[in-house]
Amino acid sequence: MNEGVRKFDSWDRKAVIDAVEKHYGVRLTKVGERDIWRRDESGRSWWILGGQGFQGIPGEMMEDETQAHSDGMFVIAQRKKTYTEVFSASLRRFVSARDMLSRDKGGDYKFNVEVNGDVLFIVGRDKAVLPGVGLKKIVEFPYSEGEHMIRKYDIESMSPEEQDRLIAKLSQKIKPNTS
Repeated sequence: MNEGVRKFDSWDRKAVIDAVEKHYGVRLTKVGERDIWRRDESGRSWWILGGQGFQGIPGEMMEDETQAHSDGMFVIAQRKKTYTEVFSASLRRFVSARDMLSRDKGGDYKFNVEVNGDVLFIVGRDKAVLPGVGLKKIVEFPYSEGEHMIRKYDIESMSPEEQDRLIAKLSQKIKPNTS
């Protein structure tokens, strides 16, 4: 059953961060300018990636965690057509296996991911699965009609009649500000 995959975006990242915070009972704040790097109240790093297949981690994040040993968490979310799956594992295990990952000219670490059931595996250099770094599914959440974001490419692919129905539906939900 192939449900199709859509691009992971900032709205998806917010939903995943909310789900991770709720699941683990933590509050995460952004580190610097990188959307994928967070810290919790106790200073542990949380790397939260989204998407399918090929992934990357900036070298500076890997170096920071190598020095800090924050015992943080590594999270990868995969957005399907109607739901998102969220997987997590110890960041320490991933960082310990960094020598099995490819590096680009800028020093960033590159890898692929593969899902088998409720486990997401990291595939490094020479298509080797990183031992002990299987991320287990912690949560899966569907999109409801009210939560699903309509994206530009969704609207552009609609027929003119579908676009008119959408505009009418949105117009009914928008209440003018009377103050």
